[in-house]
Amino acid sequence: MFDMLASLRLKSFLHQRAFWTTFLSTASLACFSVALLAYAYAGLFSHYIIDDYCVAAEFRRYSFFGAQKYWYVASTGRFTLMLALSAVELIGQEVAPLLPALALILWLIGLSWTISQFRVTLGWLSPTASALLLAEIVIYATLRSVPNLYQVLFWVGGMLTYVAPLVLLTVYVGFIKYQVDRQSQNWRTLLASGGLAFIAGGFSETSLVLQSAALLFAIAACSASASVCARRVLPLLTAGFVGCLLALVVTVLSPGNAARQAAYPPPADLLPLAAASLRHACSFVAASTRARLPLSVSVAMLLPALLAFALPVKEQTPPTELPFSGRIMVRALVLSSVAVFILIVLCLVPSVYATSSDPLPRTLVVPQYMLVCFTVCWGYCAGAILSRVVPLGWGSKASGLTVMVLILLALGPLTSAVRTFVRSRQYQSQAAAWNEVRREIRHAQFQGMRNVRVAKPYDSDEFDTLSDDSNFVVNRCVASYYNLDSIIAK
Repeated sequence: MFDMLASLRLKSFLHQRAFWTTFLSTASLACFSVALLAYAYAGLFSHYIIDDYCVAAEFRRYSFFGAQKYWYVASTGRFTLMLALSAVELIGQEVAPLLPALALILWLIGLSWTISQFRVTLGWLSPTASALLLAEIVIYATLRSVPNLYQVLFWVGGMLTYVAPLVLLTVYVGFIKYQVDRQSQNWRTLLASGGLAFIAGGFSETSLVLQSAALLFAIAACSASASVCARRVLPLLTAGFVGCLLALVVTVLSPGNAARQAAYPPPADLLPLAAASLRHACSFVAASTRARLPLSVSVAMLLPALLAFALPVKEQTPPTELPFSGRIMVRALVLSSVAVFILIVLCLVPSVYATSSDPLPRTLVVPQYMLVCFTVCWGYCAGAILSRVVPLGWGSKASGLTVMVLILLALGPLTSAVRTFVRSRQYQSQAAAWNEVRREIRHAQFQGMRNVRVAKPYDSDEFDTLSDDSNFVVNRCVASYYNLDSIIAK
């Protein structure tokens, strides 16, 4: 009799919604945390590559403020980026292995905070865990889908150029929602809105175009709406757009743009540029949704849907918070899809214009992040709606949900974590080889040599390395950093 009662209690417990919700959320958080920790671990073997040594050499030559003037006049108009790189140089290249982990931490905190600002609308009972889980899904799916992860996360210059502004823009969205909820419209909040947009726009032309166009779309949507919320958010969005315009002026007027452009073929005219950007945008979307389906898009869409289907919400949350009308849903999906595609096209314009070729792989992290956020958002909405219209008891949902979630976790973050840990061995050997090159250079300097020859440390298909051509950009940067006349690697 005792065994039968215990069995009945266990069966009843396993059919409780709270148990399965906690189990699925905990398992998902653990798996995605492992995947992100794998990226942070691989980053511990990062070191200066490509033109990091040129930036460091120029910083040494001109000091902090002199370097800002030099870069703006002779190199680039990315004013915030150069300030960030200068801050890194104040510490030294030893900080490079810590930057990927720091970027992931700040990205995760910023995105979790921004998502949590919508906790009231979504009616979450545990907003911190839910927001953290969705943030991990977004970051994982973004990094898993980029064509060149090393240049996006493990290269100092690439990470600060493209990931740092994404973190700022993420926090900016949360800032707007936070101020609207507080109904704060004083000059300080308007100045902060414009200032954040201005600072984020100074990292790269790609992020600047994205945030300018996104703010313009949002302003147009709010202007066409008669809701009280739209009227509250409009001044903040307008201030942000003004900040974007100021950043655009500062960037475009930089004399260094001409110097950078001289390294590439002349840019195309307007119509060929638009056609090329549109073609590359179509190829990008196709690659993101077809070639990487099992491990990125499926996770980004299905897992949020399953979690929304399982997560309990507050009973007082009105069902009208989500649009159930089929016509409204279809219209919202079509309009948002068109808007996202237009933003993707615009994101690719700066790279296509500058290189007169395919977009640089590292620039694709910006549209990829936007596409993943869009996918996660619609996946979550679909799951939330489905949980309210499917007349099934929780006991009928539990087993199927558990199997689907565990399969997605096994195919997605866990598999990715294993591959990243395996790949980190290569990065570790590359770091050791580069440290040996640095010792050879210092030994040559000690002997008074100005033209140095070292053993080639390694070959990489992810970034350029030292070559046997002393005029190659990496060779010139390393020679400049170590105050040599030339360096070759054979």
